[in-house]
Amino acid sequence: MNNDYSDLMFEFGSLVNYLDETEFQVDAYEADTYYLAECLIPFATKKTIVLAVNENYLMITAKDLENNTKRRTIYFPTKIEGKIISSTFSNGLLEVKIIKD
Repeated sequence: MNNDYSDLMFEFGSLVNYLDETEFQVDAYEADTYYLAECLIPFATKKTIVLAVNENYLMITAKDLENNTKRRTIYFPTKIEGKIISSTFSNGLLEVKIIKD
């Protein structure tokens, strides 16, 4: 087994775990016709969440009750800017669906 690859995957996994704990948890999935991002943001409300898109990136910003800002950025393998994007937020779970075309 290639130790360099193993070390890189361990470091990447550690970074993702760190961001899940310090910012908020994000999971991204790909289906045949869409991408789905699920974000666990129990401290936020619908009014304190902002979504932004720039080329292949989805940026999610949320504020908690003390007005502290938390951010996560998700990279997608294809350009999502200009795609049909919908979102729902319920019980602390934000779901963002991006139609591929």
